[in-house]
Amino acid sequence: MKKLVLYDFDGTLTHSDSFYQILRFSVPLWRLGWGSFILFFRYLVLFFNQKLNRESGKIAIIEQFWGHLTQTELNSLGHRFCNQRIHHLLVPERMAQLRQYQKEHNTTVVLVSASCDFWLQSFCESEGIHLICTELEFEQEIWTKKFKHGNCNGSAKAARIQERFDLNLFEHIIAFGNSKGDFEMLALAHEKTMYS
Repeated sequence: MKKLVLYDFDGTLTHSDSFYQILRFSVPLWRLGWGSFILFFRYLVLFFNQKLNRESGKIAIIEQFWGHLTQTELNSLGHRFCNQRIHHLLVPERMAQLRQYQKEHNTTVVLVSASCDFWLQSFCESEGIHLICTELEFEQEIWTKKFKHGNCNGSAKAARIQERFDLNLFEHIIAFGNSKGDFEMLALAHEKTMYS
């Protein structure tokens, strides 16, 4: 039987949010404090211009703390975070389950996350799994302050999965999530688990 297994990342495979953790890992405390102060006013401007949402908020954070880095530097940061810190965030029994699926014949395992590619790519490569996530758009190593396909959350998760895979080719689809941002992904599955 051909099987597709879909995993959310933050709160599903991890016990804490990886976005917050990579900020702590890569940004000095004084810069986090000062940057958060500046972000407060940026959010106010976005709010009053009716442009504040998950995507614009995430872009503002990335621009504030990592906007000066090139694509190569960001990828290097994500690789270091993966090697030094991600394993502390993982829920052991859920990772053991994912790795068991990896061993099964005719089974495709996919990580589907709203988190960003520059720290999830190394993780997925090390586990040998597919990745669908929020991808930063670059032009000649410089971030354009945009995401390639928008923020990978909610209905965008389901859309990206369907763009990547022909679901009719799979006899059984299994999905794991933990928040309302995973509802549309879980709706694609025959078997689903929502962690609290």
